[in-house]
Amino acid sequence: MATPIIGNMIFHEAGHTAMFTYYKIPIQSVSVRPDLAQGYGGMVLPAINEPEAGKEELEKWMRCAAAGQAAERRGYGRQPQDDPILKDIFERTIDFLAKNPNPTFHDDMLNFVRLALARDKEVAPEQAGPANWITIWREAEELIRGQLWPAVEAVFKRLLSIAEANIGNPVEAMSDLDGEEAAVIVRAALSSSSLYMPY
Repeated sequence: MATPIIGNMIFHEAGHTAMFTYYKIPIQSVSVRPDLAQGYGGMVLPAINEPEAGKEELEKWMRCAAAGQAAERRGYGRQPQDDPILKDIFERTIDFLAKNPNPTFHDDMLNFVRLALARDKEVAPEQAGPANWITIWREAEELIRGQLWPAVEAVFKRLLSIAEANIGNPVEAMSDLDGEEAAVIVRAALSSSSLYMPY
């Protein structure tokens, strides 16, 4: 079994992978690269760009951004964060983005909020803002904790084997999970699950 730090990150990337595949958003690769000096790094790289408009598409990508944390918390038995905590995080992230519109690092909450702000341009004022984003975040958690969980577990197992093989190797010698293989794993896990209902 993975250590909690590595396990959390693998569950995280497995959650993103399951959600992207659920929404038929193609993935180029999934990286799981343990670095004992710098910490643990992982990323799901979509094969297409994020949408800039379209309420439904933006909300799909918001759920994909939320899926990593949802899978982490489910994987290690932690409950979802309370609504007031989430709303506070959203609001602080808005403030951060206002001061740092082009951050140089990757962060799922930044992605979620950026997408949410774009989505708010497409809805009525009473449907916009952090209080309304909570519903979308909860939808991601419900999918991950429910019908997508068999896929998260299947991807976790494959990513764990890759992460273990990567330990101690230089970055250029580390392996990633190919996006097509990832999609096959997700679809196979979902097709054999009684929980799965196509969206």
